[in-house]
Amino acid sequence: SIAVLRAGVGDSVALAQELLERSGLVALREVIDQQFAQRSDLLKAHTALLSLRQFVQRHPVYATPRILADIDPLLADTHAFEELR
Repeated sequence: SIAVLRAGVGDSVALAQELLERSGLVALREVIDQQFAQRSDLLKAHTALLSLRQFVQRHPVYATPRILADIDPLLADTHAFEELR
């Protein structure tokens, strides 16, 4: 912070902004936004498929094998889901 003050930053708001930028938190927020916020629909779909799969395994019905046969390829073949693992 002393180096920033010596560089001419004169008020507390500008100092806080400069320190925040130098800390790397701004870049970290951008990465988090890219990895999670922009993929929120994909994350929700993945969670829903996994939840449905677990539910039909715990509470089997006549159609359980068919449901699993439909779900498993979606979870296994989708490149985007692979990135989430």
